[in-house]
Amino acid sequence: MPWIHQFFIELRRRRVFRVAGIYVVGSWVVLQVAALGFQSFGLPDAALRWVWLAAFLGFPLAMVFGWRYDITAAGIVRTPAMGADGSTDLSLRRTDYFILASLGVVGAAVLLNLAGDISDTDSFERLVTNIQPNSIAVLPLDNFSNDPGQEYFVSGMHEALIAGLARISGLKVISKISTEQYRDRSKLAREVGAELGVAFLIEGSVLRADDVVRITVQLIDASDDAHVWAESYERKLSNVLELQSSVARAIARQVKVTLTPFESDRLSAARTVDPEAYELYLRGRFHWYRFSEADLKLALEYFQRSIDRDPGYALAYVGFADALASPAHGGMMPTTQVFPAATGFVERALELDPDLAEAHDLRARIHFAYDWDWDAAERGFRRAISLKPGYPDVHVVYSQYLAIMNRPEEALEEARIGASLDPLNPWFRLEYAQRKAWYGDYQSASGEISELIARHPDVALLRQYLWDLAANEGEFDVAIEAARRFFELSGESGVAALLTDVETEEAYRERMWAAAEELETDAVAAYVANVNLARIWMHAGDEERAMDLLDAALSQHESQLGYTTTDPLFRPLWNTDRYRALRRAINL
Repeated sequence: MPWIHQFFIELRRRRVFRVAGIYVVGSWVVLQVAALGFQSFGLPDAALRWVWLAAFLGFPLAMVFGWRYDITAAGIVRTPAMGADGSTDLSLRRTDYFILASLGVVGAAVLLNLAGDISDTDSFERLVTNIQPNSIAVLPLDNFSNDPGQEYFVSGMHEALIAGLARISGLKVISKISTEQYRDRSKLAREVGAELGVAFLIEGSVLRADDVVRITVQLIDASDDAHVWAESYERKLSNVLELQSSVARAIARQVKVTLTPFESDRLSAARTVDPEAYELYLRGRFHWYRFSEADLKLALEYFQRSIDRDPGYALAYVGFADALASPAHGGMMPTTQVFPAATGFVERALELDPDLAEAHDLRARIHFAYDWDWDAAERGFRRAISLKPGYPDVHVVYSQYLAIMNRPEEALEEARIGASLDPLNPWFRLEYAQRKAWYGDYQSASGEISELIARHPDVALLRQYLWDLAANEGEFDVAIEAARRFFELSGESGVAALLTDVETEEAYRERMWAAAEELETDAVAAYVANVNLARIWMHAGDEERAMDLLDAALSQHESQLGYTTTDPLFRPLWNTDRYRALRRAINL
């Protein structure tokens, strides 16, 4: 085909191949620099993908420029047409300036979008990319007792060691939920350290023989798998709290962290504990982590027996109060049935140990979710953080509090800290994504939630957040699918069956209306929080019915009510007289 031959001749004459070669080599250099520079500046590997994309998108722009223009000593000129003589005027015309400006605008848009997308990768990956030299993760301890029935005890020792280290302000300590995922690890320390964002790992074992406990720990440099230090500690079971404190102090010394005088005194003041009471407490925590209805009942039983055995053991009171209140705090049962009793237990814990971070945190949650005493809640959260800065739970709930107080920058930062301390915990990552969504960063939040769903496809709450986010953005086809999957995972197959595919907002509202009516029917036989019902009616577009349910939630002191003041789903209500009255009723 002669025209193809002629086309290649023209490409060569216009030096397009040279431009392509220079562009490819230049892009390769930029990518090499980015690969090294991004790591130095703490940017995640995902950011490099955006540079590749920018290089790919920039190639057509470079080819257009190479075809139409030459760069000479006199500046940019038009490439002469084939056969043109030397007298041809090659200076730029108005059309050329327009084309060059357009190429510049498109190129700038690509670069700006690249910068934004690199910034978006900060959402989670940078949480574990900026590795601090004083960061550490305690991996699950091995059970050397040759008794599978001691797993609860070993698990409890693992949690206690993390808790002791989390009280040291100079350390960043990864939470138990994230480290538990490496119980049967086959990965190198380097890989685990990178995934958790820590410089050091602790491996170890627990051996229990009658009333004697031995714990062996070794410190590993996560960057090169090198063993830094190892030691064994042995105590009687009644002195197990002192054992845990000794190990925590030794680890802090090895990573060159200086304890404050208060932290040193706190770790040195470990009391003796009745061995049976301690065992009962550990059994309670073992079942609390499973969090099923049956396990929570068992947890309450074990915590109560621990209290009966040692009435001075403050952590047992906190454990009981937490197991009692947590389902209600999550909207799974009426707060009025459990929060008053939980308050009594946590206040008793504070009487026994005024410096117990877990007790201050739980009391603050009750102020926050039930008493609506916002000042007392903040004092409690801040006190808990000062006592145990490495406790992710308090950072996450304090973030919720700050969002309700309309302090967005602080809310985002506390959510980020909570997620960084428990980076493989989907709920804490979800909280961080939700804060971003509340403050308008929908793209980053959506990407984070989609990634979480890919990793945890059976977690219903992830689908609920995607549902809310998609509906808020007008993506009703995505919203209806997320809602259907949420109800399937929640055991509401009848509601899920009503949520067939939609293409318009009107059809979406109709499906939501049917789902809301079905849920209200179900709520007659089983508890459904009024706030949760109100959410469905907001999706259905019936703001009046939603407001009726929020008023009912107010009368029942529902724990989720405060979130409606900052969740964009409820924005249509915020300027109404009824909602303003509700805000006043909860002291906002």
